[in-house]
Amino acid sequence: MLGVSRVPQLITPEQAAPFVLLGPYGLRGAFFAAFVFDRVCLYNCNGVPRGASQGCNLRFPSNDLTDVHYTSMKTISNSKTKLALVLMTSLLTTGLHAAVTLTASMPGGVGWNNSGYWSDGLAPHSGGDYLVSSNYSLRTPTGSPGDTFGGDSLTFSTGSLGIVAGDGTTTTINNLSFTGNASVGLSSGGSKSLAGTMDIADGVQVNFFNGNSDTRVLTLTTLLSGAGTIRVGVGSTDAVGSTVNIVNAANTWAGNILMAQGTLNIANNLYAADYVFTGDDGIFHLNAGKTYTFGEGSTLNGTSLAIGTYTATELNDLALGGTEFTGTGTFAVVPEPSSAVLLCGGIITLALSRRRL
Repeated sequence: MLGVSRVPQLITPEQAAPFVLLGPYGLRGAFFAAFVFDRVCLYNCNGVPRGASQGCNLRFPSNDLTDVHYTSMKTISNSKTKLALVLMTSLLTTGLHAAVTLTASMPGGVGWNNSGYWSDGLAPHSGGDYLVSSNYSLRTPTGSPGDTFGGDSLTFSTGSLGIVAGDGTTTTINNLSFTGNASVGLSSGGSKSLAGTMDIADGVQVNFFNGNSDTRVLTLTTLLSGAGTIRVGVGSTDAVGSTVNIVNAANTWAGNILMAQGTLNIANNLYAADYVFTGDDGIFHLNAGKTYTFGEGSTLNGTSLAIGTYTATELNDLALGGTEFTGTGTFAVVPEPSSAVLLCGGIITLALSRRRL
């Protein structure tokens, strides 16, 4: 157990290093590490088997573990003990660092590698998690080639991402996530790609706007997941000529599509929640041999679509003779599972799992 029953001894800086890693997480984190260490390790602080002793005795004089006055910790002499303690402390500290936040919108000519716009005063780097939590605009570096975001993750709870790299370039963001409504678009003309991974949380809307009336093409080669809503051109005034391509065959995203302006091209089969068309300037391209499956809550300009399969021509007729759909693929509307069906499925799954135990 933890206590102070033994005569305190000084430890070396090397032995104290794992606890210094706990720094800002205070006394609770240190005591938790000590508790696990005492209960799990086969050796105590003197290298004696657990059966011959009561384990390690740890006490820290204050919550500030950066002030290394460990006069009440026993000297750790056993190499296995020290290794176990280092590994445990590393596990405890993984992911505990605070997110670095964007402090202001980036104007034209300024990109995400500018250290003056991040709360830690540094350019994005490995080991950092980054957050846009105010309605600020984050911009990629300009020119060619495309850049890779330097942090471990980038999260938007609001705000926008402007891609301003050169024509034909690929910008990469790993662990890009949207936990609140935000927007992504090309802040300059041409054709550009966004790679990496992207998650859109359920209930969140991300607007791919692309802006202006010139032809702009954004291709999402990123691995897309989540159940949030993809909006295309909603709120834009001159996005008619823009295109959003979604091309990763391994995507697991299954949210809603809200279409207004521009063209949406999804290269692979899709199963999504609902399709909602709100304007007469948007185009959804149905690729040959592909099926795009949506729930029965799908609508065209406020008119609900009946359960069934549709061609582009049939959908355009329902949209009063417009040209909102192109291509030769299949658009399907299917019943959404009722709560009773979901409940029965859950009960069956639980029963089967218990039989295996």
